[in-house]
Amino acid sequence: MMKIGITGHRQFANPEKVRIDIINAIRYLSSIDKEIIGYTQLATGSDTIFASVLSENNIPYVAVLPVAVEIYRKGFIKDDCKLLDKYLKNAKSVTIINKDTDTQPTDNDYLNAGIFTVDNSDVIIGVWDGEKSPNIGGTYDILSYALNKGKEVHIIKGHREKENIHINSEIEGEYDNHDNLAIKHKLWFGLFWKTGLVLANAALFILLIGIFFVETYDLKFILSIVETFTILISFFCLVWGANHFKTKFVTHRAKAEQFRILCTMRESGLEFRELNRIKLKNEEDFSIFFYDIQNSTNQQVMDNIKRLLWILTDDQVRYHRLKRLPDIKRRLNQNKSILNVLKISFVIIVVLKLLSEIALHFHVLPNHTLELIINVIDFLIIFIPGVYATVEGVIHFNSWNSHIEKSERIIIELSALKNKLVPCSDMKTLLPMIEDIVNILSNESQYWKDKVESKKVEISI
Repeated sequence: MMKIGITGHRQFANPEKVRIDIINAIRYLSSIDKEIIGYTQLATGSDTIFASVLSENNIPYVAVLPVAVEIYRKGFIKDDCKLLDKYLKNAKSVTIINKDTDTQPTDNDYLNAGIFTVDNSDVIIGVWDGEKSPNIGGTYDILSYALNKGKEVHIIKGHREKENIHINSEIEGEYDNHDNLAIKHKLWFGLFWKTGLVLANAALFILLIGIFFVETYDLKFILSIVETFTILISFFCLVWGANHFKTKFVTHRAKAEQFRILCTMRESGLEFRELNRIKLKNEEDFSIFFYDIQNSTNQQVMDNIKRLLWILTDDQVRYHRLKRLPDIKRRLNQNKSILNVLKISFVIIVVLKLLSEIALHFHVLPNHTLELIINVIDFLIIFIPGVYATVEGVIHFNSWNSHIEKSERIIIELSALKNKLVPCSDMKTLLPMIEDIVNILSNESQYWKDKVESKKVEISI
């Protein structure tokens, strides 16, 4: 059984992120040992978030109180008292550190409660802003004690409100920027591409209307003008608009993936000596930022890197398995279904064409009625293959079968790396694994990156 203790600030500017990080830390530790028990003082903030996460996952925990419950409650406001009572009720057991006092807990009481938590835990999660508290018994003291005792320590950054600092680092800002731009350009690409395809089929539709159903010269002229402008707009949307935004999308997507791994490294506690080169180097040169990793022997940094990389790989495996793969297969199957409907429709139309010609030959119906029917059938015989070719183009251009293979390969490769992360015990072994993860995450857009660099991105229909 793995025993996990919590220590951390009561107030911070990023509570939602702290909660997500605690959830992910528990996820990671649960992959190592399925049987877990927590230790928490149930103080407002980090401790109650920790207790709520454990409760939601049916993981037992021990409440470690510095003083008796009745006295401890007096230091909480009304709403926090409700939380305290709730999590005390859910606790597997309650341990009181100082039973011989009838006053509010002192700094020493908090320190002793923290020491008890560390002594009885295998792993300590610390929600910490990186600053030393002026009072004893704070997060810094407990984490220092845990490290001195050789405990496995995982740091989650919890920035306190009073510091009014910027939570995002320069690297995180670069990732957010490229990620947002990739999303934006992908939306514009989709809009131009779909518009171009719709207009291309609309032009064919107008052409066939003019051929089969319009007899007056003036109306044919108007339709030809509309058809020409429709083709020109379609050409513009596909050749310039879709091409332009697709190029921008894949460029920013590739950069975002590599800045994301840098965010993970920064969050683990590493400082990159050559951070200023981030604006001078291409994304392919990201490996310069691993300069400090190669020479690092800090076990706490090692533990954090492993946790964060495990979460990163597990998130990607989940994303591909639960979202991307089903989504791609759904789109592929939808378009294949459309193709099947078009095939069946075309066969039916051809049969109707034959029957109509026979009926016309034997005068089964009035000639003007049959001629109208034959015109409609001829219209469809030409129009359906055009639509079929468009749908085939959509399948070809999206390369869904290729993306399915890539996603399945990513799942296999990242799952294998994820399983290797936990037993990894030194930085020299970890470094190539980090590079493998980055390569896997950026591999999906490698084809487009090569096309972007050689300026050969083309729209294929």
